[in-house]
Amino acid sequence: REGCRRGASLFKTQYPDLVVPHEYSIYGVGTKDADGEPSRTNEEHFDRICEELSDMHCEKINPDTYGYKELITAYNIDEPSIAVGERLRSQFNEYLKAANIEVHCNFEVTQLEPKDSKVIVGNNTSSDEFDKVINATGYQVFKKNENKKPPFDMEVVYQPCLALIYEDKKPDEHPFSFIVMDGWFPCLMPYIEDNQKSTPHSRKYILTHGKWTIMGSYNTPITAKEVLAQIDNSIIEEQIKPFAEKEMLRFWPEFEKRFNYVGWQGEVIAKLKTKREFRSAVTYENDNIIYIIPGKVSNVFDTENKIYQSFLNVKHIWEKK
Repeated sequence: REGCRRGASLFKTQYPDLVVPHEYSIYGVGTKDADGEPSRTNEEHFDRICEELSDMHCEKINPDTYGYKELITAYNIDEPSIAVGERLRSQFNEYLKAANIEVHCNFEVTQLEPKDSKVIVGNNTSSDEFDKVINATGYQVFKKNENKKPPFDMEVVYQPCLALIYEDKKPDEHPFSFIVMDGWFPCLMPYIEDNQKSTPHSRKYILTHGKWTIMGSYNTPITAKEVLAQIDNSIIEEQIKPFAEKEMLRFWPEFEKRFNYVGWQGEVIAKLKTKREFRSAVTYENDNIIYIIPGKVSNVFDTENKIYQSFLNVKHIWEKK
């Protein structure tokens, strides 16, 4: 939680153009989840967690005022969204241009191997040598090229994850979010991908549910991608969407009147398998190749600092030479 708050604060400072404020952001504790089990978080514990947010606006609310049902308790928290899609890509293109960074797209890397204190990166027609290489492929490509094991014991699983996309028929000036926790509960978040900062027209949201939109955990990214490739519109319509919507309607009956379903998308995500919930990124280096197991977006600054230290070491070596 401390890492999330620290990362969120840094993101607001460093990338204000990508931060989209909310009308409200509701976190609620559900009475029972999709399996009929009580929430793993009780009201007293949840209150203590929200009291930690002294640096953010955090207000206990009456769920009925917002039209929410079957919640033990709920809070409105000052939590914005981050722009994604085309808006995110175009903004980072501008950052890279301003920093005079040369970018090569559509270069399919087929070779990544250490050689004489360098790293060779190439495709079927050309290759280059580099002092350091950052493997930021979601810990899914070339991780078997390591000559050594990671510097700690860990197990990574790969989850095919889906997001159901909806359009808000009655958008407010600013978006909102609604998350029920902790267990098999629904989550509704804005999906802001256009290049306009706060226009309510055609505003999209994504609905996810731990039980219905995470399609399992697998030992390899290849297996997870094979599972994801088998998902089609008929499976979504028959086996996923009705159940996810039913759960959302249980907590927010207004959902059906306000939102239109427009489609879905899926992606394979790497996650560390741990005994307790772990949402940080992991960064380590083998033979001048830096591997990243991504966590939350806010972890980008922790990862940046670790990578920067690695490059400082290279700079120090060259200065000594």
